[in-house]
Amino acid sequence: MKRLITLAASAAAATALWGANDYTATLRLIVAHNPATLAARSLSAAERKENMTGLTLADPEVEFSYQWGNPAAVPDKKTLDVSQSFDFATLSGGKRRVAEARNEVSALTGDAAELAKSYEVDALMTRAVYLRKLQRWYDSALAHTAKVMEAAEKALAHGDMTVVDVNSIRIDRRNMEAEAELNALELASAMATLSSLGGGVRLDWDADGYLGYSLPADFDAWCATALPADPTVAAARAGVAVADREISLRRSEGLPSLSVGYTSEMVKDANYFGVSVGVTVPLWSNRGRVAASQAAKAAAAAALDDAMVTYTADLRLKYDRARALAGLAGDCRRLRDDCDISEGLKKQFDTGYIAVTDYLSQLMPLLELDRKVIEAEHDYQAALADFRGGRL
Repeated sequence: MKRLITLAASAAAATALWGANDYTATLRLIVAHNPATLAARSLSAAERKENMTGLTLADPEVEFSYQWGNPAAVPDKKTLDVSQSFDFATLSGGKRRVAEARNEVSALTGDAAELAKSYEVDALMTRAVYLRKLQRWYDSALAHTAKVMEAAEKALAHGDMTVVDVNSIRIDRRNMEAEAELNALELASAMATLSSLGGGVRLDWDADGYLGYSLPADFDAWCATALPADPTVAAARAGVAVADREISLRRSEGLPSLSVGYTSEMVKDANYFGVSVGVTVPLWSNRGRVAASQAAKAAAAAALDDAMVTYTADLRLKYDRARALAGLAGDCRRLRDDCDISEGLKKQFDTGYIAVTDYLSQLMPLLELDRKVIEAEHDYQAALADFRGGRL
């Protein structure tokens, strides 16, 4: 086991040290430095900038022509035309409103990705706390069995125990040591994964306490507040807003656009200049686009309904499961407290009142009950992490 711990420490020695021996602070630190989260933020920022392009009027048009007269007696002619078109979709701000709505969807999608990463880290940190608690249990259990092993060897020397009984104790203790080594390996792996999720930093987090979080007393009231704030649901709702603005935009694109310009024609001894006005009527280019936007809105509304129903139903299942596991964990703790005779048992063993085999036969069930409490508490805390879904 010592070799495993030394190996894990050596593998991380070259990385930078980030200190935060606090559950929430460590979780936020990891998420803030997570490469996938940083990439999602950069992508969201790039999408928002891209959405805000193309919101201006069309570029002005300048046209110059030179025409030679034929026959030679006909003078040459030069013309210059400058024009600017004005479309209602741009002038009314319809394009900008659609772009801003799309930016909202992009930002919320990025928030959802970050929340998913927070959930992943939270679940792994919950597992790491459990493994630390289990490691402490192994340390305590091995210390107890070490004393038992010492007493068993003395009893063997005095002929009070058989070799078979002593070997049985030795085998059980070695099996426990092997389990402890595997637990240490899993803990080192969990910490290495957390470090990787944090961008390769070594974390100075060795706390063995779970995140302080309690289930809401009234699920329906809590869900009514949490539902609108969920990034996935909010992104679906923003998608409906995008569709609404798309419909308005497509309708405005069906209106005629105006073109205003300056025109001149220069001929020897006769120059002409003035203004030009034109109208573009979109008889064909906008055909069917309003109907398509309306269909997109219907799809977005259906997606919003699905997101809300899925979110509520999923959280309800997780809430009920966490409550049930909380009850089981409480029952397990009460049973452990009611059956705890470890201090009196140790005194009887130390004073020689009971034999090694009797002590061991009563000690092991108590140790196993302690382990059951740790496992039941972990099951409850894992369910809590699943319920909160990365929300702190």
